[in-house]
Order: sequence, then structure tokens, then C-alpha cells
Amino acid sequence: MKTQTLKGFSSANGQVDIAAYQRSQQEMMQRQQAERSAQAEQQMIEAARQAQHQREQQQQQLVQQQNEQRQRDAQAQADRDRYTQELFRIMAPAYTQPVNTPHPQMSGATAGVIFSCEVKPRDWTAQQNAQQPIGSIPNYNTNSPALAYSTTIPTTDVVRAHHVSNEPGPWATRAADINHGHLSGDHVQRILALKDTPTHVSDVNVPIGTFVVASRPISGEAQQFNLAGNIGDCFRNSRPLG
Repeated sequence: MKTQTLKGFSSANGQVDIAAYQRSQQEMMQRQQAERSAQAEQQMIEAARQAQHQREQQQQQLVQQQNEQRQRDAQAQADRDRYTQELFRIMAPAYTQPVNTPHPQMSGATAGVIFSCEVKPRDWTAQQNAQQPIGSIPNYNTNSPALAYSTTIPTTDVVRAHHVSNEPGPWATRAADINHGHLSGDHVQRILALKDTPTHVSDVNVPIGTFVVASRPISGEAQQFNLAGNIGDCFRNSRPLG
């Protein structure tokens, strides 16, 4: 009868076949080693895949950051260009017209006054906005010039949009910028970037010698004037908006 050896045992005499046992152990160890090698290789492949994925994410983030920075730089340059263009428009009459000619934008000022006015530093408006209470609408458009001067001629085109209860106040605007008051309160509120909806408009007779800071609200759609000094009696002809 043929003897069969299985898993290191002899069916003939029941004794351990050492050679077969050793081969069996060796094969098992080889399989285990192969499995460990395969697992290690798989782990290396997975680690390489994750590293590549991280590099790709980092590259994408870098590209996105560079694009965002270019957009910020482009926006900053566009803001500087708008600021320079508007300042040029304001200052142009001071260089091209007689000194006693009324300035077309700066109420109460002549071309000569604007020629010698104080142009606030470009970051001045941002500093003023930062000093306002939290939650306030910023008073100034930071991309428009702010000019300080004292009036030397009477004003005929300045009005103040207000609620019926607060006619006197330091802020006014050019009448033409709100169609001389023939706009709705909501419309005027948007143009002048006001916190509350105005209901009325009044003419403002700014006294000669009044210190004025001319600028734009954050909407950029009007010329606004911050009037200093004794202006309590300057408001006339209060009437409803619209």
C-alpha cells in the first residue's frame, strides 16, 4: 500500500516526517513573508498616493492663493486709479480756471481755494471709518479723495436730507445729487448711505468761513459735505422728499 504524507505526518507508521514538516513550515513562512511584503508594498503605494494627493492639494491651494492675490492687487490698482482720476477731476478747475471762479463740485469754494486746499492722506478716510461705533455705516468712501477747505463764497446748491425730527446736522450734499429732493426717501437713503430713511430735505445756507470736509459716501454716488462750526441756523425751507 502506498504511503501518503500529509502536513508532516506519515500514514504508514504515525511518525512525524521531519522533512515534510520543515517544508510545510518553510512554505507557511514564505507565504507569510510574501503577504507581509505585499502589505508593505500596498502601504507604500497608498502612502505615495496620499503624498501625491497632498502635493496636488497644496499646489491647487497655492494657485488659488496666487489668483486671489492677483485679484486683490488688481482691485487695489483699480481703486488707486479711480482715486487718482477723481482727484484730477476735482483739481483740474483749479489749474484751468480763474482763481475766483466757483468750483463746480466743491460748494462754497472757488478754484483758487481748491488749489490750496488740504487733500487728506488716502488712508485718512479708512481711519475715520474705523473710529465709528461698531455696526455703523461707514461715513466715507475710501476710494475717493477727501478735501478740507473753508468756504469763501455763498452756497446755493447744498441741501440736507433728514428725518422730520433732526433738520440741523453736520452732513449735507449737493442738491443735484438727490434731484433737489424729488426722490423717495428710500432712494435718497441708498444714494447717501444713510442708516435711517430720511423723510425731508432742507436747503443749507453755509456761512462763509465754514470749515468743510468734502468727500463721498460709501455708495460713491454723491458729493457730501461735513460742516463744522456754528451751523444751527443754516437750514431753511424744510419739505417732504419726493
